[in-house]
Order: sequence, then structure tokens, then C-alpha cells
Amino acid sequence: MPACCGSRRSTVALIAVDALDELDALVATVLSGTRRPARLLLRCLPPGQRQSRFGMNDAELATATEVCLRAGDAVRMEGYSFHLSGYAIQPRADLAAHLVGLCLKARVQGLEAGRVSIGGGLPVSYTDADSWHAFLSGQSSRHYHAGKSFNSGDFYPYYAPAAGADALRALLAARPEGHAGSLAGLLKEAGVELLMEPGRALLDRAGATVFRVQGVKERGGYRLLTVDGSSLSLSEQWFNSEYLPDPHLISRGTDAPSGTWPACVGAATCLESDMVSWRKIPFRRRPGIGDLLVYPNTAGYQMDSNESPFHDLAVPPKVVVDHTGRPRPRWRLDRHFT
Repeated sequence: MPACCGSRRSTVALIAVDALDELDALVATVLSGTRRPARLLLRCLPPGQRQSRFGMNDAELATATEVCLRAGDAVRMEGYSFHLSGYAIQPRADLAAHLVGLCLKARVQGLEAGRVSIGGGLPVSYTDADSWHAFLSGQSSRHYHAGKSFNSGDFYPYYAPAAGADALRALLAARPEGHAGSLAGLLKEAGVELLMEPGRALLDRAGATVFRVQGVKERGGYRLLTVDGSSLSLSEQWFNSEYLPDPHLISRGTDAPSGTWPACVGAATCLESDMVSWRKIPFRRRPGIGDLLVYPNTAGYQMDSNESPFHDLAVPPKVVVDHTGRPRPRWRLDRHFT
């Protein structure tokens, strides 16, 4: 899988190799034709997440290093990579430092080994600490359709004391276990370049997902809306969690009564589990057929790669909003949409 597309040194993609058979296949592909050397990182199985199905353990990494040495000019082994679940800073600093050590050993053997990719895991902060902790302490199954329940740990950390660039600063300032100085100092001393795949953190406050209300059911104290889309459009539902920022309701009519109208949002498939929002959202106007629900800040994880024309629903088009060089933003349909 590509770790990053291109670099200042080459336009050839840098590939994170996940397993020994992938490495063998990559080497064979290069040797079978007049292709450029393959640029690669060896992906490490995190010591604290041995249950993960991704990455190679220490013995496999040692074997992979030998394969790279035997492959000669067919590959450029540029270092190591990893992905960690969760958003804790210290485990990332510790594992990055360990891989810096592996880079130094690989260099002694004659490999380039000058990069470490720490994957993603820089959180985005959606709200303040007080609001977040108040929500966690007050939420219960009665707030969700069908008595659905979530533990605090099931949710994305919608408040993060260090988010985005601040999380990166905290990571670089962290002192890895067994080292006297910071991770930044260790990287500089070893001459190792740090790579990242931050994803969501790069797209904070960007994008929105829009659903049209197709139906409204009464469910004893709240409403159940059906929309023309799927829960796969929101990342938290994909991870069996809940996307918690409230959607904005855009009503078709100006005479929609105001008040508090709690409603959950169901998708247009026949699956009970396909809920866009399990939570009873307190809308300030009564939702009706034809209204739009606009979920904010969803560009970081759009799961439309999993969408299909299931139940005769077209895959949603993409809209590009362009602010560059114009006094007012302009929009257009994405020409690359298929």
C-alpha cells in the first residue's frame, strides 16, 4: 500500500510492505521487467497490538531485511512504518524510536533506511473539554434509537487537549522510553526523516455530507427519519460508533413549526444496523420530507468507497467548492467523479 505519493527525490510511489509474501511479489515484479527500483518501507507489527492483522513481527522484519539485501538494485529499502490504534502520544514516540534503532542497524548492513512513517493518529478537536465531558457523563441508552448503548471509549475523542499540529509538536517533544532526550532530537541525531499520514487532521473543518429526508415515522416521543443515503458515508458508524456533531436541518418550507423535535436518522437500506444517527438529535424545527440534513466536517473520512447503487440509490456526486482567486466561492461537480 502506498505510504506517500512521490517525494522531493523521486516520483516513484513509496510502498509500505505489510508481509513477506508482498515483498516477494514486489521484488519479482521489478525483476521481471525493465521497471524502476521499488521504493519501500517495511511495516512493523506494533508490540502492544499483537492482535493486529497488519505488519511484521521482529523475526519477519529480519527476514524482510535479508530479502531486500539479496534483491540488490531492484529495491530501495527506505525505512519502516507502523499504524497504531487510538490517539495516545507516548506509544507512538516509543515505537518510532524503536524503528529509528532498526534503521541504524539496517544502514550498517548496507540499506538506505532513512525514514520512519508513524501513520496517522493526530486527533481533531470538535468541542471544548467541559462540553465533551458533560456529554460523556450524561449520555445513556435512552438517548438512542432502540435502546442502543455506547461506552465512553466507543466514541472518537471529540475533545483532544492536543490536536492537529499541536499533537505533532507533543509527539516530537515526547521522550521515548529508554532515551534521555526527545523524539525530535533522536531523529535529528540519527538523520532519520519522519513521515506521517494524518488524513483527518489535514481536513479539519472541511467538507459536509448532505442527506435528503425521504420519510418520517413517529416512534413514541421521537421521530425516525429515513434519508437517501447510507451510514457508510460517516466514518464513526463504519467503526460501530456514532458520529456526534449535530447535522444542520434545512427545511423546505418557511412555516415549519419551531420547538424541540428529537429525531434519529436511518439509512435507505433494509438493514436494522444501518443508522446514520442512532442518537435522538434535538432539532429546533420539525423535520419533514424533502428537508436536507447537512453533517459538518466529514471530509476526513468519507466512506463512499463502500457505497454502491444498492436499492437503486446512485453513488452520491461530489461537489468542489473553489475559493481561489475569486471574491466569492464557486462550486462545481467533481469532473473526476465516476
